[in-house]
Amino acid sequence: MPFIVDLKFPSLNKFKSSEKTLPTLEELGKSITKFEAKAMDNIKEFDGNSHELKSVAKESFAVLPLPFDSIASMVYDNSSGHTREKIKHVILFFKNLHDIDIVQYNKILNRIEETAIGKENADLSLQYDVKKIYGILSTWTTEKNNAEVKTTSDQAPEQQEEPPTIPTSTSTVLLQDESSKFEENKTYITKSLTLAGLPLVLRSEQTIQLQDETRQEILPLLEENNRLREIIQKSNKPAIEEDEYLLRIANFYYITGNSQKAAETYEYILKRNPTKMAALNNKGVVLDSTEEYDSALEYFNKALEVVPENVHVSYNKGISLYKSEKYQQAAECFDAALKIDTNYVSALTFKGHALYRLGKNNEALELYNRVIRIDRSNAEALYNKACLCSIKGDEYGAITSLERAIRLDSSWKEAASHDNDLDRLKKNPRFKEIVNYIQH
Repeated sequence: MPFIVDLKFPSLNKFKSSEKTLPTLEELGKSITKFEAKAMDNIKEFDGNSHELKSVAKESFAVLPLPFDSIASMVYDNSSGHTREKIKHVILFFKNLHDIDIVQYNKILNRIEETAIGKENADLSLQYDVKKIYGILSTWTTEKNNAEVKTTSDQAPEQQEEPPTIPTSTSTVLLQDESSKFEENKTYITKSLTLAGLPLVLRSEQTIQLQDETRQEILPLLEENNRLREIIQKSNKPAIEEDEYLLRIANFYYITGNSQKAAETYEYILKRNPTKMAALNNKGVVLDSTEEYDSALEYFNKALEVVPENVHVSYNKGISLYKSEKYQQAAECFDAALKIDTNYVSALTFKGHALYRLGKNNEALELYNRVIRIDRSNAEALYNKACLCSIKGDEYGAITSLERAIRLDSSWKEAASHDNDLDRLKKNPRFKEIVNYIQH
């Protein structure tokens, strides 16, 4: 997936040296001819292998003189489509560049030189200069078309039955390219986040691992699309962003720790579609994570008004109620979730927690045992079973469950050494061995 890369012109003394000087229009024309031939040969040879074609694509740019090799790379990176289409776009760009007259071409060279002199001994922003070149090409295209229309009108007005069609300007082509790039990025972002396992509907207390590579890949694309959206909208064109796409990027922001940006994106979705259940639920999850439980409950209730029997929303509402110490109401919400999915492990686990808080230890223990039967590697359920067994005086059951929990997840050692529910075990040599407990 291509990125907008802030490439740089080489420094002035590099491309104004005796070996490398700014090319004349004639010299550039010869280089373009060689470049097109080499590029087309590469397309012909590697068209069936996109990886190889991508690898050799930018090698073709070396045929062009400095700094136009870097300009070719910039145009390539900002073009939409597959590698073959991107190469052809570069060829078209340089054909248009070569077709301009010497006056306009000198303007381009002057632009490069002026920027170089203004930033002595510093790199030059290629992206800015490419925009300037596009502007000159656009101006030249408009002037050329107007001149052709005027000449035709002066020489043979009687033959002109209808106004001539003026070719699309470079600026229009640029807008089309930006719109295409915007859509291409959207498709890639959606696909990447789906393959990464990022769900549309979030659950509270859910651990989602996102690889650093995915984060580093998606963030620049989101920044680029923010920039493209502004450009497209300034041209009075719609930058369409579907609810599913917006949900995925909002979820991405939440998972990567940007709760504020996530909440803002959910609100944007809800302004367009106030009954979007996933947006209502996910906004509630964000609020729950920032300990705004009353506000979270409002969003979960709105989501349940839209979809009364949704397993995740019922569970999420139960989590906020549990954190608000409303344990009976929380247990009822977990029951609602379990009516839909009887083996919903997270709902079973938190219902067990709620019952424990209500003093219903036997019922809680039954639920933890049920979780362990479904998932024998559930360290949390094993640890909580150990606590309840200790309270009941079942020292063997407590030690056995605790040992299994710590073997699965060593982080429970720290909790066990400070947990009052395990006080009965702390004189047991086995407890000291598995927890590394030192009695003070």
